Amino acid sequence: MAKAAPKQIDHKTRICVLHGPEQMLKRENLSALRTALENEHGEVDTTTYDGRSCELVDVLDELRSYGLMQQYKIVVVDEADTFVTNHRKALERYAAAPVDNATLLFRANRWNKGKLDKLIEKHGCLIKCEPLSQPKAAAWLMDQAVKKHHRKLDRATADLLVRRLGTALGRLDIELDKLALLV
Repeated sequence: MAKAAPKQIDHKTRICVLHGPEQMLKRENLSALRTALENEHGEVDTTTYDGRSCELVDVLDELRSYGLMQQYKIVVVDEADTFVTNHRKALERYAAAPVDNATLLFRANRWNKGKLDKLIEKHGCLIKCEPLSQPKAAAWLMDQAVKKHHRKLDRATADLLVRRLGTALGRLDIELDKLALLV
């Protein structure tokens, strides 16, 4: 049996996990989520918690409360691997029936697979934010040049930048910004 394609971020996403060491991909995915939700719901409010020190009740209260001004919200839990380890059973109960007026977003460097993953996939997605290979980083760089700076970057230049700077997208993005200012 063929494996189903991984679910992507869209306006129906109620729970999302962004895990891995590549911070730039986490920022891009959060931006894509925000854009999709704003297109569907209008203004979207964001609240961020530190998963190492926040309380479960605070996160769940924020998800379940209705604001006076905003219609929809994103509740972000950073360092989510610690938070999920400490509150797995309660989060499994929440993931079985998430609220309709908010999206819970976990950001973590590590993610341990478990029963929670299957519940999350019903209402959202799990996205690996791993460092890209050199060819994929060069392709990403060429794409960013067009999207962000309305400039074309040839493959040889993109390859050279990746060979010299590595595949960390944040660093490549900064260097691309500098290059775009020069031309």
